[in-house]
Amino acid sequence: MIWIAGMGWLGCGSPPSKPPLSEDEYFEPQLVVASLHRMSQAEYRTSVRQLLGVEITTDLPVDLRLHGFASVGGSQLTIAAADLDRYEVSAWQIATDVLPDAEARDAAVGCALEGASDPEACIAPWAVGLAHRAWRRPIDEQDLDRLVGVFTRVQEAVGDPTLATQSVLATVLQSPWFLFRVVVGSPDAQDPELRHLTDHEVAARLAALLTGGLPDAALLADADAGVLDSGALEAHARRLLDAPDAEPAMARFVEELMNLDRIDELTKNAEQFPDFTPTLRAAMAEEIRTLFVDGVLHQDADLASLFTTDEAWLTPELARHYGVTSASPASWVTLPADQERGGLLGRAGFLALHAHQSSTSPTHRGLFVRTRLLCGNVPPPPPGVVTELPEPEPGASLRERLEVHRTDPQCSGCHELMDPIGLTFEHFDATGAWRSHDNGVPVDARGDLDGVEVESVADLGRALAEHPDVATCLTRQWLRHAIGQHEGTELEPAIAELSGELADAGHRLRELLVSLASHPAFRTVAAPVGAAGAEGDCSPRTALPEQCTGFDDDCDGVIDEAVRVCEGPEGPGIERCGDAGWSGVCVHAASEEGQ
Repeated sequence: MIWIAGMGWLGCGSPPSKPPLSEDEYFEPQLVVASLHRMSQAEYRTSVRQLLGVEITTDLPVDLRLHGFASVGGSQLTIAAADLDRYEVSAWQIATDVLPDAEARDAAVGCALEGASDPEACIAPWAVGLAHRAWRRPIDEQDLDRLVGVFTRVQEAVGDPTLATQSVLATVLQSPWFLFRVVVGSPDAQDPELRHLTDHEVAARLAALLTGGLPDAALLADADAGVLDSGALEAHARRLLDAPDAEPAMARFVEELMNLDRIDELTKNAEQFPDFTPTLRAAMAEEIRTLFVDGVLHQDADLASLFTTDEAWLTPELARHYGVTSASPASWVTLPADQERGGLLGRAGFLALHAHQSSTSPTHRGLFVRTRLLCGNVPPPPPGVVTELPEPEPGASLRERLEVHRTDPQCSGCHELMDPIGLTFEHFDATGAWRSHDNGVPVDARGDLDGVEVESVADLGRALAEHPDVATCLTRQWLRHAIGQHEGTELEPAIAELSGELADAGHRLRELLVSLASHPAFRTVAAPVGAAGAEGDCSPRTALPEQCTGFDDDCDGVIDEAVRVCEGPEGPGIERCGDAGWSGVCVHAASEEGQ
């Protein structure tokens, strides 16, 4: 088996942590520090499909979700030994699936390898094109030498050009350049603490945000041409939001925002809720994902509609749960007005997630709204405080039992932040089904959202749509997900600016993503410690991929080592850079090391 050990190609290591802000700096806008982002499972699978057209089923390293998102966790992850094994198994499975035999191999490579007088020259353009897309960056002579060298060594060792070609593909998929998205940036000549993301880095970040994978051909071509200014990024953002992969990428965002991945493992009291089946749970999650994705991407919905719509995407089983009828297998249905479900928060998926096995939980439901939709902070209970409610007495509602916490001085401060919101959900049981009574008494669903009195989930949805913190909070959540790091205090000015642009756009969430893609916070980072030199200055600074620029970008003492695929009279070939420009000569010869 052939794989690339460690981080040698990338010069990788964990970026130094940014020192804490001093008291004097605390309110000064800063930038998040440059970093590396390990692919999530979904990003890996999407990238492989986009690159090679195959779906993979192999086990992948487990994601780490921090601050709500796997993209943030990815900025903290390296690759442990067990993870390396999983990536190696996956890479070889993909390589053998994509290149199973000589016919598939030659079709992929674009020439016949059996009996070729110069098989290295045949393999080189394919290897460069493959690595260029997979690694989201320019390819240089050293990259070409290594990839062709892998082919040559395997071919000489076993005499099997198919295995040798598979080895090149497996090598590309195990490179840190594929497994990690690099956000290092290019130094700013005027500000040594600032780094601008290179066009390839910002293209990779944009593709990860909007399609969950690799830059497509148009985006990569503009990155190669160095034309990804704010206007071009806005245009690409609008285009990518219409791409097929935008839907699953958007679905993953709302899944993480709403914790929908937990529904699969959700259990309820089987005697009370015998109809709480795995297929019902799956339909609950799919309803919320579909409602959000369709609203943002296809309806160009505003924020208010997500919290107030009575449209639902229901399977027949979920429709029965709601007390309505639905066509098979799933269809859009208008929910009954008398249930007053009111948008995303009145859906069974959310309600079941934030409830106990046998009973509702106004506290859990209110906590979600307070922390995830308003970005408020609720501290944990003080040590030693009993959080369990007393057993219900006959005729006592959950609202009455909660008064124990709301009147206890040790508990009331926090519960006042959650319970008045959560009580508005009391018309829905632990599975999200409508109910009129709780423990034999009529439900009282009156509540309060920061001084606004509400009497139902529909009322709460309308109040949330007008709450000033909701737009700011969703802007924060999307920025955090987009840059793959917690924003801390550093990006508060950017969040305020973006939420203002969202308001100017009528709170249409699709426009928020367009604004985000072209915002400086999306395109700049703070320099890592010891990496703040000017462009072309290799001491001290972090090396960048070699480009056709006239600079020694990768700091190896050689200028303009870039190569790219070209189309010559004999088919695909390799064009080389020289004197800060492309040669215009398409040659069909491997590098000296690979011959």
